[in-house]
Formats: sequence, C-alpha cells, structure tokens
Amino acid sequence: MLTRTFLLSWYTAMMTRIDHSGFKIKEEYRKKTRTPVTDVDLLSRTILTDGWSQTGIISEETYTHKQGRESVVTWVNPIDATEEYTKGLTQYVSVSACLTQNGQVQAGIVHFPFQNETWAVIGNEWLERPSMSFNPPNTVLISEQTELSGDEVLNVAGIGYKAAEVLKGRAKAYIQTSLTKSWDICAIDALFRASNGTFVNWKKGKPFNYTTDVHENGLYASTTTTLAFFKLTYTIQKPAVQIMFVLALWCICYFYPDVSLEQSTSKSRQLGFKTCAVVLLTVFVIRDIVQERIMTTEYDGHQFQWPMILVFMNHMSAYMFACYFVSVQTTPSSSLTIASLSNVISTLCQHSALQYTTFPIIVVFKSLKMIPVLLVGTGLFKQKYNFKAYLFAGGLSIGVLLPFFSTRLTSNAFSSIGFVFLISYVFADALTSQWQSHLFRTYKTPPLEMMYGVNLYSTLFTGCLVLTTGQLDTTVDFVIEHPTFIVHVFGLCITTVIGQWFIFKTVENHGAAVFSMIMTAKQAVSLMISGHRFELVSYIGIGIVFTILLIKTRVPLEVRAKYMPLAQKESGYDDLEQYSLESDSDEEGKKD
Repeated sequence: MLTRTFLLSWYTAMMTRIDHSGFKIKEEYRKKTRTPVTDVDLLSRTILTDGWSQTGIISEETYTHKQGRESVVTWVNPIDATEEYTKGLTQYVSVSACLTQNGQVQAGIVHFPFQNETWAVIGNEWLERPSMSFNPPNTVLISEQTELSGDEVLNVAGIGYKAAEVLKGRAKAYIQTSLTKSWDICAIDALFRASNGTFVNWKKGKPFNYTTDVHENGLYASTTTTLAFFKLTYTIQKPAVQIMFVLALWCICYFYPDVSLEQSTSKSRQLGFKTCAVVLLTVFVIRDIVQERIMTTEYDGHQFQWPMILVFMNHMSAYMFACYFVSVQTTPSSSLTIASLSNVISTLCQHSALQYTTFPIIVVFKSLKMIPVLLVGTGLFKQKYNFKAYLFAGGLSIGVLLPFFSTRLTSNAFSSIGFVFLISYVFADALTSQWQSHLFRTYKTPPLEMMYGVNLYSTLFTGCLVLTTGQLDTTVDFVIEHPTFIVHVFGLCITTVIGQWFIFKTVENHGAAVFSMIMTAKQAVSLMISGHRFELVSYIGIGIVFTILLIKTRVPLEVRAKYMPLAQKESGYDDLEQYSLESDSDEEGKKD
C-alpha cells in the first residue's frame, strides 16, 4: 500500500504539471490554434509526461499494454473534450491524472483550466473540491454513443465535465454504454470513491480494475443512486411499463368488494353554460400559469422537475376536499375506477408524447379533442349529436390552430410512437368525460361524490408511480430545502379543486361534448394572454373561438339522451322515448 507521504509527493508534482498544462491550453486558445487534432494535445502531454520518473506513466498518445500492467501507474488525459475545445466550448475542457496500484485507484486530479476549478483526492481524503450537493434533479447525462432516451436525458460533452456536474448535484447520474479508456475515467473514479458514490461498469455493475487500458461495459456514476435502483426506476418510468403498472393496480381496485349503495336524494344545483364556460376558462388558465411558474421558477438555483408529483398533489387535494362532504355512496366503486383509469392513462400518454414530439404538435391534437369526444359518445354510449356539434368541433380546431400555425408550428419532430401516444391521449381523455357523463345519467351521481371517487383512485394510481420511481423522496428533500415551493403548490391545488368541481358540474348539466368544447377554447385563451405577438390570422382564429362560444349559448348539441336515471326506472317508467334531453339553450333561458 502506498504511503501518505508518497501520495502527497505524487499530488504535488503532478498538480504542478497540470497547472502548467492548463496555463498553456488557455494560452494556445487565445492564439486560436484549434485544429481538429490540435498541437495542444501534444503540448499538454509533453508537459505531463516528459521527465516523469516517480511511476510508470500512460497517456492516450503513448500507451502500451505492457505499461498498463505495471504495479504503480500514473494515467493522464492531456485534454478531455478536444473537439469542443476546437469549437470554443471551453467549459467542457479538463485535464486529469490518476494514480493506481495493482489496478486500484489511489489518487486522482481533475482540473478545468477555463473555470479555475480543481478536484483532487488521495485515498478517500479530499485535497481540493468545489461545493457539492446530494439533492440532484432527475437529469441524466450521457455520451454521444449512449443509447438512453427520456425527457430528462441530456447528451453533453466532456467526461470530466459530466462527472463534475454529478458531484455538484446538478445531475442524478452520468451514463456511458460504449467502451471507455482507463486514462479517461480513472481520475473521476477516485473522486466518486471519495464521495462514497457509485462508479461501476454499466452492464455488470462491477467496480473498475485498471490493469487494462480499454473497458467495454460502459460506466455508471452517481452520488445518490445505485445502479440497480436506477435501472429499476428507469424501467418503471418507461410509458408502456407505467401504463401496465396502473392497469394492474386498477384490476385490484375494480374487483375489490363494493359497499352497499344508497339512492341519491340530493338536489344538485343547475349551472348554465355561460357560468360554466367563464369559470372553467378563468380557473384553468390561472392553474396553467401557476403550474408553468412552478416548473420554471429557480428555487435558490434549483428547478422542480417532476410534473407527475404535481398531478399526484392535484388529485390528492381534490380527494381530501370532496371527502369532507361525501357521506353516502350512490355509484359503484368499480364504475368510478374506470373514469379514474382513463384519466391517469390520458395524463401518462400526454407526458410521454413529449419525449417523441414537440409541444406545438401536442397543441394540434388538443385542438382536435372535441372530435374524439363526439366519436366516443356516438360509438360507445349511443349519444346523438346534431350536425352543429361537428361544425363547432371543426371551427374550434381551426380557431385554435391558426395562431399556432402563424407563430409556433415550425418543427418536424414527430414519430410513429409519438403519434400512438397522442391518439391514446385524446381518446382516453374523451372516454373520461363521456364515462363521467354516463354515470351522471345512470346513477344521478352527485358531483362531489364523483369528485371524491375519481380522485381517490387517481391518487392511488399516481401515488404508486411517484413512490416507485423515487420522485416522492426527492420532492420531500426539495421541499425541505425550498419551503416556498409549498406555498406555490398550495395555490395550484386551490385552483385545481375549484376547477374540478366545475368540471363535474359542466359534465353533469351539459354533457361531455360541451365540456370538451370549453377546454378546447382554453387553448386559445391561454395563447391570448401569453404575451405573444400576434399576426392578423391569429386574431381571426381567436375571434372564431369566441364566436362559437357565443353561438353555443343558443344552440344545443345533443339530440336525445339515451340513458334513464335509476331513480326514474324505479318509478315505473320503462319507455325511453318519454325522455328527451332538454336543450342547453332552454336551460340557459331559465338560469342565465
């Protein structure tokens, strides 16, 4: 075992050379000598290796297999991120050196000359380091050849740079699935060992042994998460796996024995279309603004990056609110779980689609969401809509799309799997509102009971997802460090509770198609208040949206209801033709 005196002597001598090398790298950069195979590589290697006699020494330009198997070896990387250096991306550039004995790391130095930043360790003792954090976001850094996908995966340059970002707590892990070289990774291995982190090969999870020059199994580096747990959570976070997990949990809830049902005796207050439209548009635009602020606000230099946590908190707050008012059950729990399942799947598909396409394309599908609602209502629930409903659906789609075609829709990023997720999203969303409308018609379910039941199961589904993926633990740590986050989430939950109550009142009083019409119009309202500079075609589109909403106050969409409430069935009626849906315009004449 090398003595501490020898390690300190090695550190002092090598640090002097690294400082000189860093100075020369910056000096040559100012001279703009940045050829693809730079003279700076050779200059730095010369400074680091010439005249070195303490140990055997290996760099990328001078290695041999024989040298790599000496007992005590110094591995040096004269300049990491050479290509980025030639392009002026100096933040990625580093110089490193590492000392090994019988293939085991004994000391390491990583120096960033353009940032005047140095990491140095002998044994497990830190000699130099910047500030570190062990509360990272879910960001995963990868190399160019690494096959890993996800909306939190970033491809950045520089092995030393990626390692330093993880050590600083700015990323959860650094992953490389392609082969690596000992002189590239040896020094950062020493840093992770000193921080009690994980630094192992990607495929087998074993520590590195530096008796060879090339390692074919990739690498995994993290200060907070083991490789086994990361692979588990990464697998669970795949959209298909999450959907299967929710389906399995839904089966348990669906077949769980139900309690005895009671007939609903509450008289629900009727709300007109204008009231529902104004409140829903106002509340959900405010909610979207609050949610966007939460996801973009810098909390002492950190951003909150887990949108599914916000979905979980929204469902939980709505459940807790409705729970206080619900004392009897009039609707089977199995039926309520269906609305909850379709709602959660819709949310999962929408978030998953962002990994394969762009936001403007998602807006296109959102603008068309009234059409799937009409198709699902007609095909599955035998609803009858007049031709005006389809005209309104087409008009709203055009009205919402015009501003985006003129200002945003410029990306071609799309894929077949993204298309599948978007189609699944709009039809699952359509099924949610149509199924809720079915329950209102069949059981006369009170809105607060609907709010209670749907959010109870949605809380279970989303809660299991955030728990198994580790997002709940990281959120708790985030809240402890940034308590103002709770205040912002509280504001989000208030708007969610109000919005959900009006959602169920809208579906109960006016049906799923009218509700989808209002939520489609919300896209145009959100754009209108977003501060974007509009062209003439944008104003035309927004004008179309509001014109259709005004016309809707006088025009019904549905022809006839195909459901008879259970209360009416028990009264002795059995002829469906005796029941026709009173038009929205007639209702509004009485209430508005």
